[in-house]
Amino acid sequence: MLDEGQLQLDLKLDEGGLIYVEEKRKGQKELCLVGAVFRNVCENQEALDMVDETIRESVDAQRDIRMDDAGHLSLNGFTAGSRNAPKFHWAKNIIHRNYMDDGAKKLNYRVSATFALFWNMVKGTAPEDVINDFKQFLLNTGIASMDGSGQMSYDENGKGTYTVEIGDGSGSVKLFTFKDVELSPPCSASAENYARFIHREAQPHEFSTSWTTSRFNNTGLPDNQLGGNFFIAPYGIRIQSTANTMICWRSREWHGTSLHTVCGVDSRGSPLYHQRGISFVTSNHIPKVWRSYDKGSLSEESVAQQIFGLIPDPHGNQDIADGLKEELDAQVISEHPRRSSRKKALTRKAQESEMALYKSWMSRI
Repeated sequence: MLDEGQLQLDLKLDEGGLIYVEEKRKGQKELCLVGAVFRNVCENQEALDMVDETIRESVDAQRDIRMDDAGHLSLNGFTAGSRNAPKFHWAKNIIHRNYMDDGAKKLNYRVSATFALFWNMVKGTAPEDVINDFKQFLLNTGIASMDGSGQMSYDENGKGTYTVEIGDGSGSVKLFTFKDVELSPPCSASAENYARFIHREAQPHEFSTSWTTSRFNNTGLPDNQLGGNFFIAPYGIRIQSTANTMICWRSREWHGTSLHTVCGVDSRGSPLYHQRGISFVTSNHIPKVWRSYDKGSLSEESVAQQIFGLIPDPHGNQDIADGLKEELDAQVISEHPRRSSRKKALTRKAQESEMALYKSWMSRI
């Protein structure tokens, strides 16, 4: 249970801004950015609806990678593939029969275009600390951009062309083409009703950023009673969730999203509630193995093994846990490719096989 008396900053549904704390760096006290919140970040409702619909399709078509968490989280962009077929390539995680072959190709393009739009919004909205952090990551690694699985060309600066379909408010759809603009960073995620306990992550860039695109409420309850809020724990910060909100935070600091109070449908089958959004997330292993792969000094399988944490590095036990977790997820997903009501049973299956998998995993390093 949350003790609201312990909150140091509680940003209401219509409140945002930049959050700084005083930290000691190189012997000097400095004001350092720890969070940023922007409400109504996209002023075009039709564009927002387009992004949200793309997220809905992505979540519906792609497998859930965090079956032990509430809600659904799908990876978009580049990954290392499955444990049974490791390969450094575009994530092949579409499981819905309606999105096979040509449908998958079109969805991959729409997802990449959506994240390109999001990335350019971040560049135009987020504080310089966040923008420069991502730019430095991209510059230092020279890593691939999210290109719809090879459908978008781009130059050495990551600039290319993409097209999105946006409604005009009258039921018609117009094509908007953006030329000579940066495509999205390579790795991202789409989510619906997703919640995760307070945790922290090691990523190759300091900041993470998310965009909540919709929050539908047909429950009869006030929006501030529905959960799904974001917390930056070290500073006692709660950011109350509402649609069209962009949040930036330091991923290595403790953070999380609270459980949603109500999900599902009513007795007539009508939706009661949903919250959807996207974010930029990057494995901490990717920059190193990308450089090796780009130079041709590693095979695709070796690259995938390092990304999955099968080759130890100085980060220690956390990487062991990450590698085991991804192997558990891969096994459960490969055996049960369709997300269903058996989610709890699959989680138990993963827990029961944890020791055997751990011994197998340890024999590889």
